[in-house]
Amino acid sequence: MQVSWGDGMLARSLAWALGFPRPAASVSVVLRILTVAGGLRWVRQMGSVLLTSTQAASNGLLLETFGVIVCAFRLLPESAGLRYLQQYAVLRLGSLQLRLPAWASPRVAALVVPTAGGARTEVEIAAPLIGRVLRYEGTMEPIASVDRP
Repeated sequence: MQVSWGDGMLARSLAWALGFPRPAASVSVVLRILTVAGGLRWVRQMGSVLLTSTQAASNGLLLETFGVIVCAFRLLPESAGLRYLQQYAVLRLGSLQLRLPAWASPRVAALVVPTAGGARTEVEIAAPLIGRVLRYEGTMEPIASVDRP
């Protein structure tokens, strides 16, 4: 997997503060998808960095929670694969949920394209007023099936 950060000092500082994997031409990735109450937990081991999120379906959207941010995606089939089109983002602090206005919302764009032995994935995360913070892309191939918490 190829990993890159944004170009500015603010983007790089935010990527570092969020614990994102460091930029590299080739980073090993292990993805485990675990069934949990109400959805799936995605555990991504990117080099030495562990990124975990949960995904659940709600009202025709895919909700992905990463820390205190929930992004809602519409999944759009394309001839090449499946595009994740972000609809909105929510800041969740305990039971308090605040839907963020577009200008204050992190933006996530993703495309997953099936390959003969796995999937090619492209993900880009941007922050308001900062721009691109993280981009990763590459092909993942299954090595084993694991579905345990």
